[in-house]
Amino acid sequence: MTAVATATSRPVMTGLRAKWRRRPWAGWSFAIRMVPFVLVGVVGGIAGFRNVGGTEALSWFDVVYRTARLFTLNLDVPEGGTAPLALKLAAVAAPLATAGFIFQFARDRFRALVMERVLRGHVVVCGVGVRGSQIVRERTKDGGVVVAIDIDPEAPGLREAQATNAWTLSGDATSRETLRRAGAGRAAQIIVITCDDYVNGAVTSAIEGLAPHAGRRPEVFAHFDEAGIARTFDAPVSLNGPAGGGPGGHRPLVPFSTTGRAAAAALDDQSLRPESRHGDAILILGDDPFVDAMVLELHRRWEAERLTLPPLSSPPHVHLLAGGASDRLARLERRFGPVWTDLELEAHDLEIVANVPFSADLKRIVRATRPVLSAWVVDRVQLAGLQIALNLSRELGPGDVVRFVSEGPVDAFTKTVADRTTDDPAMADIRADSLVELALGTAQLESNRRVERLTRAIAHQTGGDLASARVKAEEALRVNVTLVDAPAATAMRWERPVLEALGLPNVETMVRAGLRLSAITAETATVAGPALLERAKRAVASGDATLGRAASEDAFVYYARVAAAVDDPNSLLLGELRTDAALVGGDVAEDVGDLLQLRRTVLERRAGRSSATPTPTPNVEFAFVAGGAASWDGADGLELTACATRHLTEATQCPTWNGTLICGGTTSGIAGVVGDLPGVKKLGYLPRLDAIAPAQAHSAYSLNAGTRRTFSIADPLRAWDDLIASGLDPEDVPLIVYPGGSITRQEVGLALALGAAVGVVQVAAAGDVTPPAALYEDWAGVTPLSDDPMVVRAFLRRDHGHVLGDDQVRRLAKMIHENYRAKQAGSRAVDDPAMRSWEALSPLLKPSNEAQARHIPAKLESIGYQLVEGDRGARLDLGVDDASVDTGTAFSDAQLERLARMEHGRWVVERVRRGWESGTRTPLRLLTPHLVPWEQLDEPTRAMDRDAVVHLPELIEQAGMAVVRTPNHHGASA
Repeated sequence: MTAVATATSRPVMTGLRAKWRRRPWAGWSFAIRMVPFVLVGVVGGIAGFRNVGGTEALSWFDVVYRTARLFTLNLDVPEGGTAPLALKLAAVAAPLATAGFIFQFARDRFRALVMERVLRGHVVVCGVGVRGSQIVRERTKDGGVVVAIDIDPEAPGLREAQATNAWTLSGDATSRETLRRAGAGRAAQIIVITCDDYVNGAVTSAIEGLAPHAGRRPEVFAHFDEAGIARTFDAPVSLNGPAGGGPGGHRPLVPFSTTGRAAAAALDDQSLRPESRHGDAILILGDDPFVDAMVLELHRRWEAERLTLPPLSSPPHVHLLAGGASDRLARLERRFGPVWTDLELEAHDLEIVANVPFSADLKRIVRATRPVLSAWVVDRVQLAGLQIALNLSRELGPGDVVRFVSEGPVDAFTKTVADRTTDDPAMADIRADSLVELALGTAQLESNRRVERLTRAIAHQTGGDLASARVKAEEALRVNVTLVDAPAATAMRWERPVLEALGLPNVETMVRAGLRLSAITAETATVAGPALLERAKRAVASGDATLGRAASEDAFVYYARVAAAVDDPNSLLLGELRTDAALVGGDVAEDVGDLLQLRRTVLERRAGRSSATPTPTPNVEFAFVAGGAASWDGADGLELTACATRHLTEATQCPTWNGTLICGGTTSGIAGVVGDLPGVKKLGYLPRLDAIAPAQAHSAYSLNAGTRRTFSIADPLRAWDDLIASGLDPEDVPLIVYPGGSITRQEVGLALALGAAVGVVQVAAAGDVTPPAALYEDWAGVTPLSDDPMVVRAFLRRDHGHVLGDDQVRRLAKMIHENYRAKQAGSRAVDDPAMRSWEALSPLLKPSNEAQARHIPAKLESIGYQLVEGDRGARLDLGVDDASVDTGTAFSDAQLERLARMEHGRWVVERVRRGWESGTRTPLRLLTPHLVPWEQLDEPTRAMDRDAVVHLPELIEQAGMAVVRTPNHHGASA
């Protein structure tokens, strides 16, 4: 579960005095306070000028006129007259009222100017309902600068935000003008948490159009009430391009769900492994989206618990009790798959009324499920939920605990009632929780959760008591760790050596407890990094080559992770770690130093880009290919060689890819495959080959010799250094990875640290070759590529030929989507998110249609055609039986099949880059069964890809374009 992170950059306005921030007396309340001064000025002026005396009597017009002039600091007493007391008071009160209104106007203008032009590094919260207000309170508690936006100027959340010294703004956050006035482009974070998922999506779309400040974009956290959406985004979506997080770059859009996060927090002190006297029944009473989140979280935890030793013999039996429980299970099945096959879910359609005792049927079900592992009552209305919790407490009796969850903070009355049940011998204990506080708790609460989780894990493994286990847990958690959702059995490979290098006890227990090292924090990195380098130095000095190579790899991979997380070129962390590496000495220290220096160079270059000028597309293209060398020799490597040859030949031909592949430069393994590719330029970096490392250089490579005598990560480092020195941005240089060994794994870390796109091809490995899973399972940002040549092609190549304009892309994308809806109308559920109209389609799904539209020129280019404007070309004929379509250009069945395979390859790459995974089709959970090679697709799915290209004639004609044959094209027919 992704937590809403704390802003890392310190706001420059923390020194502003609170008096300049908007107060509750602003606006109308201020005007009301000025009324006495205005009344004194008007009444006193009129009364005074009527009795001022003088050489001539004043008319009513003169009296009113002279009274009005009092507000302009002009006391106009007639000649010979004397100002009475009333006039003197009016002469003081009227200018004070004028000065007050001038101050209020100037203060509001100054405040608006500060928000729009001065604030930076702050947090913008869009929507200050119950949940948004909690975020504002948390962020302002420690002096943080927050701008709260709400469309309702009278929203209670705005008044509460004013009381916490937050900056407030009334406006529509879906408008870029409102976001600009809030200084959103210079913010460190933007948290979108209105009460409507569709509005949240619209706000994120508006944020996408903001110009970055100094090449940096804010992190965007978007709330979605559907827990399944946010929980499945293990890799964040990226606004304005691929996720990189660096300056120039692109900061991620992180969807989150308060219900999902609250469910995880609420269940943190609940283990699915029953205590000695408990059974395995779980009761959930309530009809609320939080129930869905509870079911999903229980399902995930059961999946993780099945990996423990010894495993549980049976899953927990979850009983849902509410008026629409069966309908809720049906929706769960439709949206998230058949989760009850793992959880044994059972629905009981029984109406539960807050102020009415339980019915006989409800009592019977509660008694039949006893004893229970846990019991939950969910109701957004706190008083109503408390009454239901009291009824359930009476039915369960002493010894059990009823957990009650409501929307807002737990009030004093609820706390008092819940505390009294502890002393009642006839009732189960009641514990009240706030959904908002569970989901958006403080850092201290997060820290307590870590201690509690590890305490339980240590006590379970050692069989000791909780008190001694807690002491051990607190000792182990002296470094920075974070809570994760991943099951313990899939713990990341790199964590173990880091924890061991830090000398932490109970390393395995920590990993099994679902705790993960926060390696990217400066405090941890400055301790763990030097420790890993010293460990590598001792391993090399011991003479054990295998141990030394493994320790060096661990150190380099760790530093690559740290470098990838640093997005400030002036970060002291990069300099400190480089200094530590230099002090240790040796090859691994030199490699780590080069890595950190390259990262700093890339960050400085991106920070120097003009935010108003888009980065130009480079005229030359490069790509790295990594994989095994000697490990591919022999029978085990023949299949890998044939597979890589098939992939890369397709990826670089028809037409020939006009770029340069960078690989090892020898005749062995993946380097030999790349060297044998026809028509493609190759560049290799070799060590000084001698008797220690006998290897034959491939004649097709342009070679540069290194300074070391054996292959190492120093060779790819030098290649990247040369590319960056030539002006290329690593974001434009992809890395395609095949099974390999230690150097291959380090190449993955190096490329990700520099911001390159990394694709790992999922092919079988045998012998000593490291399987693909070990290369990418613990790296965020890696794209898994299926064993399909068209998938590798889509990952390698940028779109060539005619570049479609934004308007053309949007028009084509809408047509593609409406065509999909028409074709799938009879086979998709009515509430399927992908079946909504274009206007109502989620911003998370629209980019898929736009990507398909942008890929049309690349498809045509592969079979010898290119797009032209107007009627200068021939119309397409893809075998459509339609008299209105001109048959001037005939495409063969083989060409149609090739276009369909290209569409599938493009679609797979687009999906996996956005975080989709294989599984039963569930759009809201980003699951699809079609992330497989073309050969493994069923015929109906292939027909969908064919249908996407069969309609190219209509699409191209609608866009006002036509096609012509590409000169000197040598295309493939299949």
